[in-house]
Amino acid sequence: MAQLSTWAFTAIRVRISTRWELHSDLSSTSAVGINPGSFSFPANPATCFHLITGTKRLSGATAKVSAFIVATTKWLRKIVVAGAQSLTPLAEKYSTEFRKTQPSVEIEIRPANSNYALNAVRNGEIQIGLVTRNLGASETRGLNIAPIGHDAIILLSYPWNPVANLTLEQLGKIYLGKITSWKEVGGEDQGVVALTREPSSSLHKMFVQSLFGKDGGDREKAFVLRASKDKVLRTIKRVRGSLGYGIVSLEEAQAEGVTVMAIDGKPPSTSNIQSGLYPLTRPQLLISKASADGTVQRWMVGFEKFVRRDLQPENH
Repeated sequence: MAQLSTWAFTAIRVRISTRWELHSDLSSTSAVGINPGSFSFPANPATCFHLITGTKRLSGATAKVSAFIVATTKWLRKIVVAGAQSLTPLAEKYSTEFRKTQPSVEIEIRPANSNYALNAVRNGEIQIGLVTRNLGASETRGLNIAPIGHDAIILLSYPWNPVANLTLEQLGKIYLGKITSWKEVGGEDQGVVALTREPSSSLHKMFVQSLFGKDGGDREKAFVLRASKDKVLRTIKRVRGSLGYGIVSLEEAQAEGVTVMAIDGKPPSTSNIQSGLYPLTRPQLLISKASADGTVQRWMVGFEKFVRRDLQPENH
């Protein structure tokens, strides 16, 4: 995909007093005006030189440029960053900081998913991808991969649940329908309402693979929630006996009053997630083409430092 460049011009005088329209044969852009005077339009450097030194045909007439640019030209570079929605708020926050020192760089953030990020980086639709899953060897070919940390699938239950820890084995049996009451794991005599996510989501794929292996997803017995994380939190809060999961912070879970579950005795604290001790962790990756230019590389290096700095407090 072509980089976006904008050159701004002022006080270029054209000797013609009727309406004119200019179409550059050196650029895919055009400019339209009514009278002689100042105007601006997107162009490339070759077009600029041609305008300054040559002539153009304007609505059937040939007009010579009688003056030169008296304002400076400005280069605007656009970088598109897209991918995992759990990372886009941080990307937006960092981009604001980045532009303070790089005001000529425009950053567009697109919330999407890891698969979109991979495909879009490869085909040039975006420059930087946000990925939150493991990549196979074939997927990394031709890409620059920068690990920036980990996040985790947080296991959540209804607010008054006395059970705050499950083993992976117990969790697997719940999602196979073999454990159906909280009493079987030390809780109240209340049925377990297992909630899962839509099968097409990467979140669901990681969850079932963690429990059952690569080909175990069709064995799952749970109610499917096609919803945002906020709706998932509200549903778990409202439904007695519920058990579900999502990519949420401890603050978000605590604000809703739901129970955050430990797994195998490991709570989802920042230190447990970043060290990989919490079982349901996944990598956070930045990706770009291996041939990415310096501006893209500077954004990636800066974002990695920004994320690590952001994670210093024990806030997850």
